[in-house]
Amino acid sequence: MPLAAVRAFILGNLDEDFQECMQYGVVGYCVPHRIWPHGHHTRPELPLMYMGLSSQKNDMVVYMLFLHHNPPMREWFDGAWRATGKKLHLDVGGGGCCLRFKQVDELALDVIAEAMRRLPTTAYLKDHVAALARMGKGPDGKPLR
Repeated sequence: MPLAAVRAFILGNLDEDFQECMQYGVVGYCVPHRIWPHGHHTRPELPLMYMGLSSQKNDMVVYMLFLHHNPPMREWFDGAWRATGKKLHLDVGGGGCCLRFKQVDELALDVIAEAMRRLPTTAYLKDHVAALARMGKGPDGKPLR
C-alpha cells in the first residue's frame, strides 16, 4: 500500500524530536508540547505541525508544511526535485505545501529526505519564530508590542 510505504519512509527519516499524531484528520508529524509548549499559533492546544500525510479521493498527499514560509528551502526543494526529472505536483496555498501523488514512484523520496535533514526540529522552530515575527507575532502567536 503506497500510503504505508510513504509513512514508513517519513518515520525512518524524521528527526527524533518530532512525534507522529493525528491532527486535522491526517497523519501529522508535529513538534510536541514538551518541546514547543506554545503549540500552533492559532490553536495552542494543538502541537505545531511539521508535515502531514493523507489519502484523499483522487490522490495521496504529503503536506510539506515546513516549506510553506521558507523561501530559501522552497527554492532548494524545487531545484532538487527538477534535477530528478520527476514532475513536481506541489500546490502552495494558504494551507501549506501539498505534494500530491498517486504512486510512490512519482515521489523523489531522496529529495524529501534531504529536505527533512536540512530542517530538523531546532531549525524548523527558528524558521517558525521568524515567520511569526514577519506577521507581527511572538512565539506564542500573540501580537508583538
